[in-house]
Amino acid sequence: MFDNKNNKVHTSYSDGNNLLIQCLNNDGTSLSEEDGKISYSYRKEMKRPAFVFEKPKKTETSQHFITVLYPYEGTVAPEISIKENAGNDYENGNLNITLSISGKKSTIVTNLLK
Repeated sequence: MFDNKNNKVHTSYSDGNNLLIQCLNNDGTSLSEEDGKISYSYRKEMKRPAFVFEKPKKTETSQHFITVLYPYEGTVAPEISIKENAGNDYENGNLNITLSISGKKSTIVTNLLK
């Protein structure tokens, strides 16, 4: 299922083993559906869903994509959001965020360059 408004895609398998893919950026990032193909045998392609997260680059500064891949059970995808806290600095590898998954909040503080 594609949710372009909220930049997320999730599966809806009847066995309950599902995956949510969501881009958490709130800075002009968009989700678009694309034509995809897959091949299980040589020269035999089949159509399959595909998508892309896009963000316009208007300056020379670095751009960041914050994407979560979240496996879940059941038929309802969890609600996931992010809040950047004071001291969060992607350029220098300092991560200080609060991640909320279906109302449960966790704060993550680390340096990704150490």
